[in-house]
Amino acid sequence: MGFNTAILIADSVLTDDTVKTLNLVPVGGGGQVTAEAVLLTPSDTRACVVREGGSTIILDGGESLTTAADEGRLGIPGTVHFAATVSSVDFSEFTVVSNGEIVRHLCYEDGETTIDVGEPVPGESRWLITADDGDDETRTGEPAEAEIEVDGDILIQKLPEMAGLSPDLDVFALVGAAYDAFEEQGETTDPGALEGEETGEEGSAKRPGFFGRLFGR
Repeated sequence: MGFNTAILIADSVLTDDTVKTLNLVPVGGGGQVTAEAVLLTPSDTRACVVREGGSTIILDGGESLTTAADEGRLGIPGTVHFAATVSSVDFSEFTVVSNGEIVRHLCYEDGETTIDVGEPVPGESRWLITADDGDDETRTGEPAEAEIEVDGDILIQKLPEMAGLSPDLDVFALVGAAYDAFEEQGETTDPGALEGEETGEEGSAKRPGFFGRLFGR
């Protein structure tokens, strides 16, 4: 299918103030949005926030969650499972944070594992696949070590089960409160912006977004 999205699951009900630290704020006037709409419209800045059964699930079609993860701001109370994938550039990221401490962080980009921190957690094998390059031996004649790749689409779909939710939970079927990127509300998530930095037409400091850095823009 090919996703360009991120999902965060917290084992607690997150307040709007906490969600705001992840660069997301409620859409003015409230309203709801389906997770399917968010997952299938990757250029959209909307996010779907579902609070149910003592947990919070956030699906983001923009870059709010990925930017928060990139800046190390997933240290909210309790345990957080986070995953992101950009299929067009073969990028996937998986992180587990417990009470502010990184338990597991795996990042796969352009055919290589670029970050591998912590021990594998239960369920990882569901979205890790062995690459087959057709060469079973090294130049010395010894068996070659298998290359591991991440299936980002399966990672997104299996994250709820890894976070302890029902294995029957279908992320596409979720309906939640509509949120939007914090920047879209006319504010900045970078309070430390320095005077003299490159600015936009309205004078607000511009910092390349997560996807902008990923795509080299």
